[in-house]
Amino acid sequence: MSREPTPETLLRIARDDGQTGVMTHQRPAQAAGRRVALLVLGMHRSGTSALTRIISLAGAGLPRTMIPAGDGNRTGHWESSELVRTNDRIFEAFGLTWSDWQSPDLAAVSFRDRAMMESDLARVIRKEFGPDDMIVVKDPRICRLVPQYLSVFDEMDCRVVPVLAFRHPQEVILSLSARSSWPDDKSALDAALLWLVHTLEAEHETRHLDRIVVSYDRTMRDWRSVVADIEQCGQITLPNGADVIGTAVAEFLNTDERHHNKHGDFFARDTLTMGWVRSVYEAMRLLEADPASPVARAQLDDVRQQINASIPVLLLASNKLVEAQSAKRQAQAELADARQQADEAARQSQDEIAALRQQADDQMQAAQAELADVRQQADEAARQSQDEIAALRQQADDQMQAARAELTNARQQADAAARQSQAELEQGFESEREALSRQYSSALGASEARTQQLLEAKDIVYRSTTSWRVTAPLRSVGRMTKGRWKNTRGLRNAVAVLGGVRPTLAIATRVLRQQGVRGFATRLRQLKANGYQIGNSMPNGNGSSGEYVNLMAAERGDVLFSDWHVALTQAIWDDRPPEPDGATLGLSIVTHNSARWLPGFLTSLAEQNFPLSRLNVAIVDHDSQDNTIDLISAHIAEFGDL
Repeated sequence: MSREPTPETLLRIARDDGQTGVMTHQRPAQAAGRRVALLVLGMHRSGTSALTRIISLAGAGLPRTMIPAGDGNRTGHWESSELVRTNDRIFEAFGLTWSDWQSPDLAAVSFRDRAMMESDLARVIRKEFGPDDMIVVKDPRICRLVPQYLSVFDEMDCRVVPVLAFRHPQEVILSLSARSSWPDDKSALDAALLWLVHTLEAEHETRHLDRIVVSYDRTMRDWRSVVADIEQCGQITLPNGADVIGTAVAEFLNTDERHHNKHGDFFARDTLTMGWVRSVYEAMRLLEADPASPVARAQLDDVRQQINASIPVLLLASNKLVEAQSAKRQAQAELADARQQADEAARQSQDEIAALRQQADDQMQAAQAELADVRQQADEAARQSQDEIAALRQQADDQMQAARAELTNARQQADAAARQSQAELEQGFESEREALSRQYSSALGASEARTQQLLEAKDIVYRSTTSWRVTAPLRSVGRMTKGRWKNTRGLRNAVAVLGGVRPTLAIATRVLRQQGVRGFATRLRQLKANGYQIGNSMPNGNGSSGEYVNLMAAERGDVLFSDWHVALTQAIWDDRPPEPDGATLGLSIVTHNSARWLPGFLTSLAEQNFPLSRLNVAIVDHDSQDNTIDLISAHIAEFGDL
């Protein structure tokens, strides 16, 4: 998690002037005109080093002290070691490292501390690039600090031309995993989130500038067109043309150095990158063709909002995945220890077998020595007596046979003991291996179940978001519209039979005067129960009030749903400027001899709490013969255009 840096911490940023492990570079002579900074922005392992080297060969100035080439990048990094250390200290001030995908909370930094931080950045940039009028600045960490760098370059009166570099995310993830500096406790999920944050922040913070977006594939395939686009976008002329630097570029831009190559259809097979990562990558491809593409920007904004809303769930999932990987590594380490112990036990058993064999050999030698002594004694006795010699020889032969039998028996016992010890060791090793395998399978199953629970929890979070609840009313509009239109067709039939709106209104008025509102409502319910159907004969003054209301409603439906009324209403609404601070409400009103009720309606409309600037009112008059038109005109004069 990020934390607010202290002033003492910020004061230490970029104060280290050490020169350990750096290379020096002679930059081109200063040119006339305002300074230009070509700011290369892109995720780690995305081809920013190759792009920076091409720009420097074309004539842009490099920093004085650069990180030397190594196993991770044998053609060179082409970035300032001093600037990298400064950026690392900024991250450390927030409790982060370059491999953390959480963003530093720069908004929480006070104005004074921010000024101190930017002052240190300006000092390092001036020291590293000197007075060069055209420089190329690169460090993937800058993607997370773009506003601070833009402020520094503005204070230095240096015009910034952003060059956004991106690469297929799966290639970046694989390349990071193979990198020796990638932490062991970081997973592929952390790498994917790190790619998303670098790409989204660099793109969002440079929208207001003229910029170029370049893919790693294009840099490797057609670097000449990339240089031409940089010159056109930045309105600059690089000192060295493509023909001049072609040989030098070919020496280091080697496709053999590209160890990972993925295509777009890989997203369909990879669950880690098929969602947000795929959307951002596709949007960056659109920006490569059109750096101001509104479709791409909207797609990137949507992903950025979703990520911000999901940060708590992502942090929990990342921590659980790290715990699962730690348990896996521990199980593997325990298995390795068990194997080592088994190997040591086997070696010890072999040593015991060798000792038994040595002991048998010693016994054999002792028996042979004793046999020699017996023979010698027999020879001496032979000189004394032939009988004694024969007896001694027989005795010697008996002793030799006994010694041989004893030796054979000792060897058999030693071999049997060795086989039994070997079998016991193998059986113990197999039991230990099976136990460790069951523990690992159990830990892995628990991790997968927990991951599934987290994904389901994430789905619940989405369904509880404001956007899901806000769009709920729209899903009921279709059901409400079907019933309303059915009733309107009935009213239209009634008006058609009775001869139009005016006769219908006249009849309805008489019913209201004679029978009142209650009688009028009773007639209207009867008409609705009959499906808005009336007889074939034309009604007279004594006719049903429900029939008159039917005629009046149908006439009103003819007006509201006619093509000319819809077109007029749409034209009125389209002519009004959009309101940025909220939704706009549209009202459509049809009047005919409405002078009695119209003033009260317009007054209540003007006095309600809804902002009038976000209210569109369309009034269509149906040949009124009273002063309805005059009342509308007076209201417009007082309150403005409806």
